[in-house]
Amino acid sequence: MSELLGRAVWALAPYAPEAPFRLYPGPGERPPVIVGAVEPLRAALKAGGDPEVTVLTTTKLRPVLVVAVATDTTYDPGLLVLRMLSFAKLNDTEQAEIRAGADPRYFHLLPGSFPDLPHENAAIVSTLTRVAATAVEDNPLGKLNADELRVVHERIATYFQLDLGTMVKRLVTERTQNP
Repeated sequence: MSELLGRAVWALAPYAPEAPFRLYPGPGERPPVIVGAVEPLRAALKAGGDPEVTVLTTTKLRPVLVVAVATDTTYDPGLLVLRMLSFAKLNDTEQAEIRAGADPRYFHLLPGSFPDLPHENAAIVSTLTRVAATAVEDNPLGKLNADELRVVHERIATYFQLDLGTMVKRLVTERTQNP
């Protein structure tokens, strides 16, 4: 799976579930159960003794950019991916801004590096999503180079306000003590 890092692939990528939640009631002709918020759902599940429930959520087969691969194989080796924005959905001004790197919410994917994407695209930094490895085609549509992937990682850390200070200090200390 690590060979997918920095690559665009087709994946069945879900949208994040949001209220009102549609719950699968089990086999039969029953319609989904609609729950308006997490609190009553948690209370109902706690009373029933089983915290697991099947939520019906919209997914889409779409190209995604793989930005991280789980290394712990205890569970399904999941991938962190970013959804993409097709330039076909943007006007000329928006396209130019993204190509110039003027909007940190997007990372322009150079068309020459992604020849198998149907259109020119940008990775959407705000759409960090976990996708199961089994929900991904392993035929890459193109790839980032190492420097581009580092920029994407920086934009993710900045967008989500990740506190990486302690980790950076530790890495600097390790590298200066063991050159």
